[in-house]
Order: sequence, then structure tokens, then C-alpha cells
Amino acid sequence: MSENNFFNLIMKDAANHPEVGDLSKLDEKLAADLAARQKLDAANTLRRETAQGINAPRAIYNQLRKESFDLTEQARGAETRVNNEEANVRMFQSQIEDLLRRKKKADGLGQLGEVRNIERGILAQENELLNARERLLKLQRDNHACVNALKNWKTANSARLAELQKLVG
Repeated sequence: MSENNFFNLIMKDAANHPEVGDLSKLDEKLAADLAARQKLDAANTLRRETAQGINAPRAIYNQLRKESFDLTEQARGAETRVNNEEANVRMFQSQIEDLLRRKKKADGLGQLGEVRNIERGILAQENELLNARERLLKLQRDNHACVNALKNWKTANSARLAELQKLVG
């Protein structure tokens, strides 16, 4: 079995490839590999300590940045929801206006069945408009709360975040 050993196969072919079988610079290669490994270990230790919360400045800095990002995204999302609901309110208002124009036209032509049908549509759209306005008010309150939370967080933590950024780098 030892004749199928990888090292023996290499040493048999060492005459054709002298750099493979040359063990004279092995200590230098091992020392270079050890130095590179120690450098990687130091970087990985820093990452591991940061993840575990041992490296306090980095962990606190990461936590503050995460909180800032989360609050900013919540404020953006709340603003988007308010804008969408405002568009819904405008849409319901325009639909009601269209229905009123149609009703006036149908009334002028004496189409009583069409007038009753349009009146039902107007009632349905008015109910939807009221619901949309209620949702809009709720979303505006939520948006205001998100913006206030972000402002309060920034006033409370922006100095500490800048300090940690200088410290961490």
C-alpha cells in the first residue's frame, strides 16, 4: 500500500519537478503561512467578539446604526402608506363627481332606472370615501408618531453615534 502513497509518487517524479520535492524552504513557507493565519485569526476574533457583544464599542455602534436604519425605514414606509391612502381618497372623490355628472345627465334624459342605479353607486362610493378618510387619519397619526420617534432618537443618539464612529473607524 505504501507504493500508492501520494508523497512517494511525488518523490518519484521529483527529477522532473525539483520545486515540488524541495524541502529546503519548508520552514520559510510554514512561517509565512503562520503569519497569514494569525492575521486572519485576529480579524475573525474581532468579528466574533463584535457579534457576541464582547467588543463593546463596535457592538454598540452596530446596534445604534441598526436602530437608526429601522426607524428611518419605518418612517419611509409610513409616509408611503399615507401617500397611497391620500390617492385613494382623491380617487373616490373623483368617482363620486363622475357619478353626479352621470346622474345629472341621466335625469335630464328622463332615465329614472339609470338615476336610481347611479344613486346606489354614489352611496357605495361615499361609504368607501368615509372609510378611506378614517384610514387616512389613522395612517397620518402613525406617520407622525414614526417621524417623532426618529427625531427623538436622532437628538438622543446622534452625538454618541458620531463618537463611536470616530472610535471604531
